[in-house]
Amino acid sequence: MCPACQFSLARADAVFGSQGLVKEGVHDASRLLTRGQRRRLEERLGAFQARFPEISPSLLLEVCPANAARHARPYLFWLFNRGNLCGPMERGGKNQRFILWLDPESGALRLMLGYGLEPWLPEEELRAALQAGERAAAEGRWDGAFSAVLDELDEVFSRSALALPQMLGLVPELRWTDIVDPDVEALLTVPKRPGLVF
Repeated sequence: MCPACQFSLARADAVFGSQGLVKEGVHDASRLLTRGQRRRLEERLGAFQARFPEISPSLLLEVCPANAARHARPYLFWLFNRGNLCGPMERGGKNQRFILWLDPESGALRLMLGYGLEPWLPEEELRAALQAGERAAAEGRWDGAFSAVLDELDEVFSRSALALPQMLGLVPELRWTDIVDPDVEALLTVPKRPGLVF
């Protein structure tokens, strides 16, 4: 149970059921994607995974159940944890999965990250990534919505991956003395006097 909000999976089980089901990759629970759309999304997801092989994404197109309509975030958290998506070795910081969920009835897009991804991805950038798919979702272009968000997430993950060594202190910050500038070098160099050896 979370001490801050009192949320617990046991309470969520009582509301949402005992077990959800989420497949890795593209999961079209609403059966709204054509074969071609599904194939293109699977290819796009494959390209994403090729760039970030340590990350396991799932795309879920599902109408939000009636008992979860007012509780979409807790429902997605429950689904992430109870959906048979993660193995026992992927708990806590080792969980580098995410679910990108789209409700075709409301057009709502949501993202649930595993604990292994949360600390490294700026929340405002994740919100912006979701906003990239809102127009396509509002127009009923489910594949376009997923693709737009994946394109933005690709950028977010790339920026975070490049910044990671410095965030962990593995790359020293550049100091002013590290700057190579001939004018600065001339000021810092003590001129040698003829005949003296240093």
